[in-house]
Amino acid sequence: ISHTDDYNILWAQQAGDIDLCLDGYVIDLSTLSDDENYINYEQDWWATNYINHYTYDDELFWLSGPLSLIYLGGAACTLVNKRIYDANFEATYGNIYDYVREGKWTIDDMAAMSKTIYSDTNTNNKLDEGDVIGFAFTHSWVIMQLLIGVGVEGSVRNADGSITFGITKENRKYIDTIQKTYNLFSSTEGIDNTTNWKSYFVEGNQLFRLDSISYIGDTEIREMQDDFYLIPTPKLDLSQTEYRSAMSDGNQLMGISYTCENIPAATATLELMAYASKQMVEDVYYQEALKYKFSRDDDTPEMIELVHNSVYVDFVLIWERYLFDTHWIRYSGYKNNIAS
Repeated sequence: ISHTDDYNILWAQQAGDIDLCLDGYVIDLSTLSDDENYINYEQDWWATNYINHYTYDDELFWLSGPLSLIYLGGAACTLVNKRIYDANFEATYGNIYDYVREGKWTIDDMAAMSKTIYSDTNTNNKLDEGDVIGFAFTHSWVIMQLLIGVGVEGSVRNADGSITFGITKENRKYIDTIQKTYNLFSSTEGIDNTTNWKSYFVEGNQLFRLDSISYIGDTEIREMQDDFYLIPTPKLDLSQTEYRSAMSDGNQLMGISYTCENIPAATATLELMAYASKQMVEDVYYQEALKYKFSRDDDTPEMIELVHNSVYVDFVLIWERYLFDTHWIRYSGYKNNIAS
């Protein structure tokens, strides 16, 4: 971080940089007068709900919204190999998009399909490269994507603005949800949670891949020969009323540097950039490219909208590394006794 006034606006990553405000590098926007602060984060060119979860005790350091391409495309989704699904599951589950629309898509379905599709193609009696598999973990964030999808809540914001943490031994729903998810994905045949087989889905040997919706714009998957469906992260069970998506922890944040000598100009510029991004960048990148140019069928735009609009966020998920580090959930591996 520069200690000169070379930079007025800081562009940060949520996972690695959010603590900069704790060290005094970012201005608390709530302390600025109306003559200094031209940012109106209640407007739709800001991610108002997301921003509200950054705050504590009315302090506001960071902003996010369509200025960040990761915010536009960072919501977690499930990609499904169309060829494998249609040949093996369409007769049982029907049109996969209708199945999702009916609210039926759950982690039990993902596990059952993964077990059914598994084939020890190279006949060496173990799950490894060369086999046809249901699902593999490409990186640790997939664990958090699954847990957020099935309803795990890091914290709850109360009516008075206070925060109640979800990770407590008294919260049986929290513990049972994590335990069921871990049990399912640590013991199901056809699911690998130890190897990085990133190319397997692209090569057509893997039924499911969890990633962000922006992934469909990557060169490797645009060149994929098989078509794919795009659907939400699965629910825990049918009692869960709505699908939920994790937002990438690489989401970009914007804040005013503590060295800024012309705060009114900086806040006005940031507001204008956010407005322009909503009008131009969002239309081109999200509405045109992600929804239509990179999709493989006419239903994908609807699914992308469903995923993007179902992003779940709370205070702990944003600040996790600097509170008590809930990363143990995703870095400790799939252990049967994880809830303990």
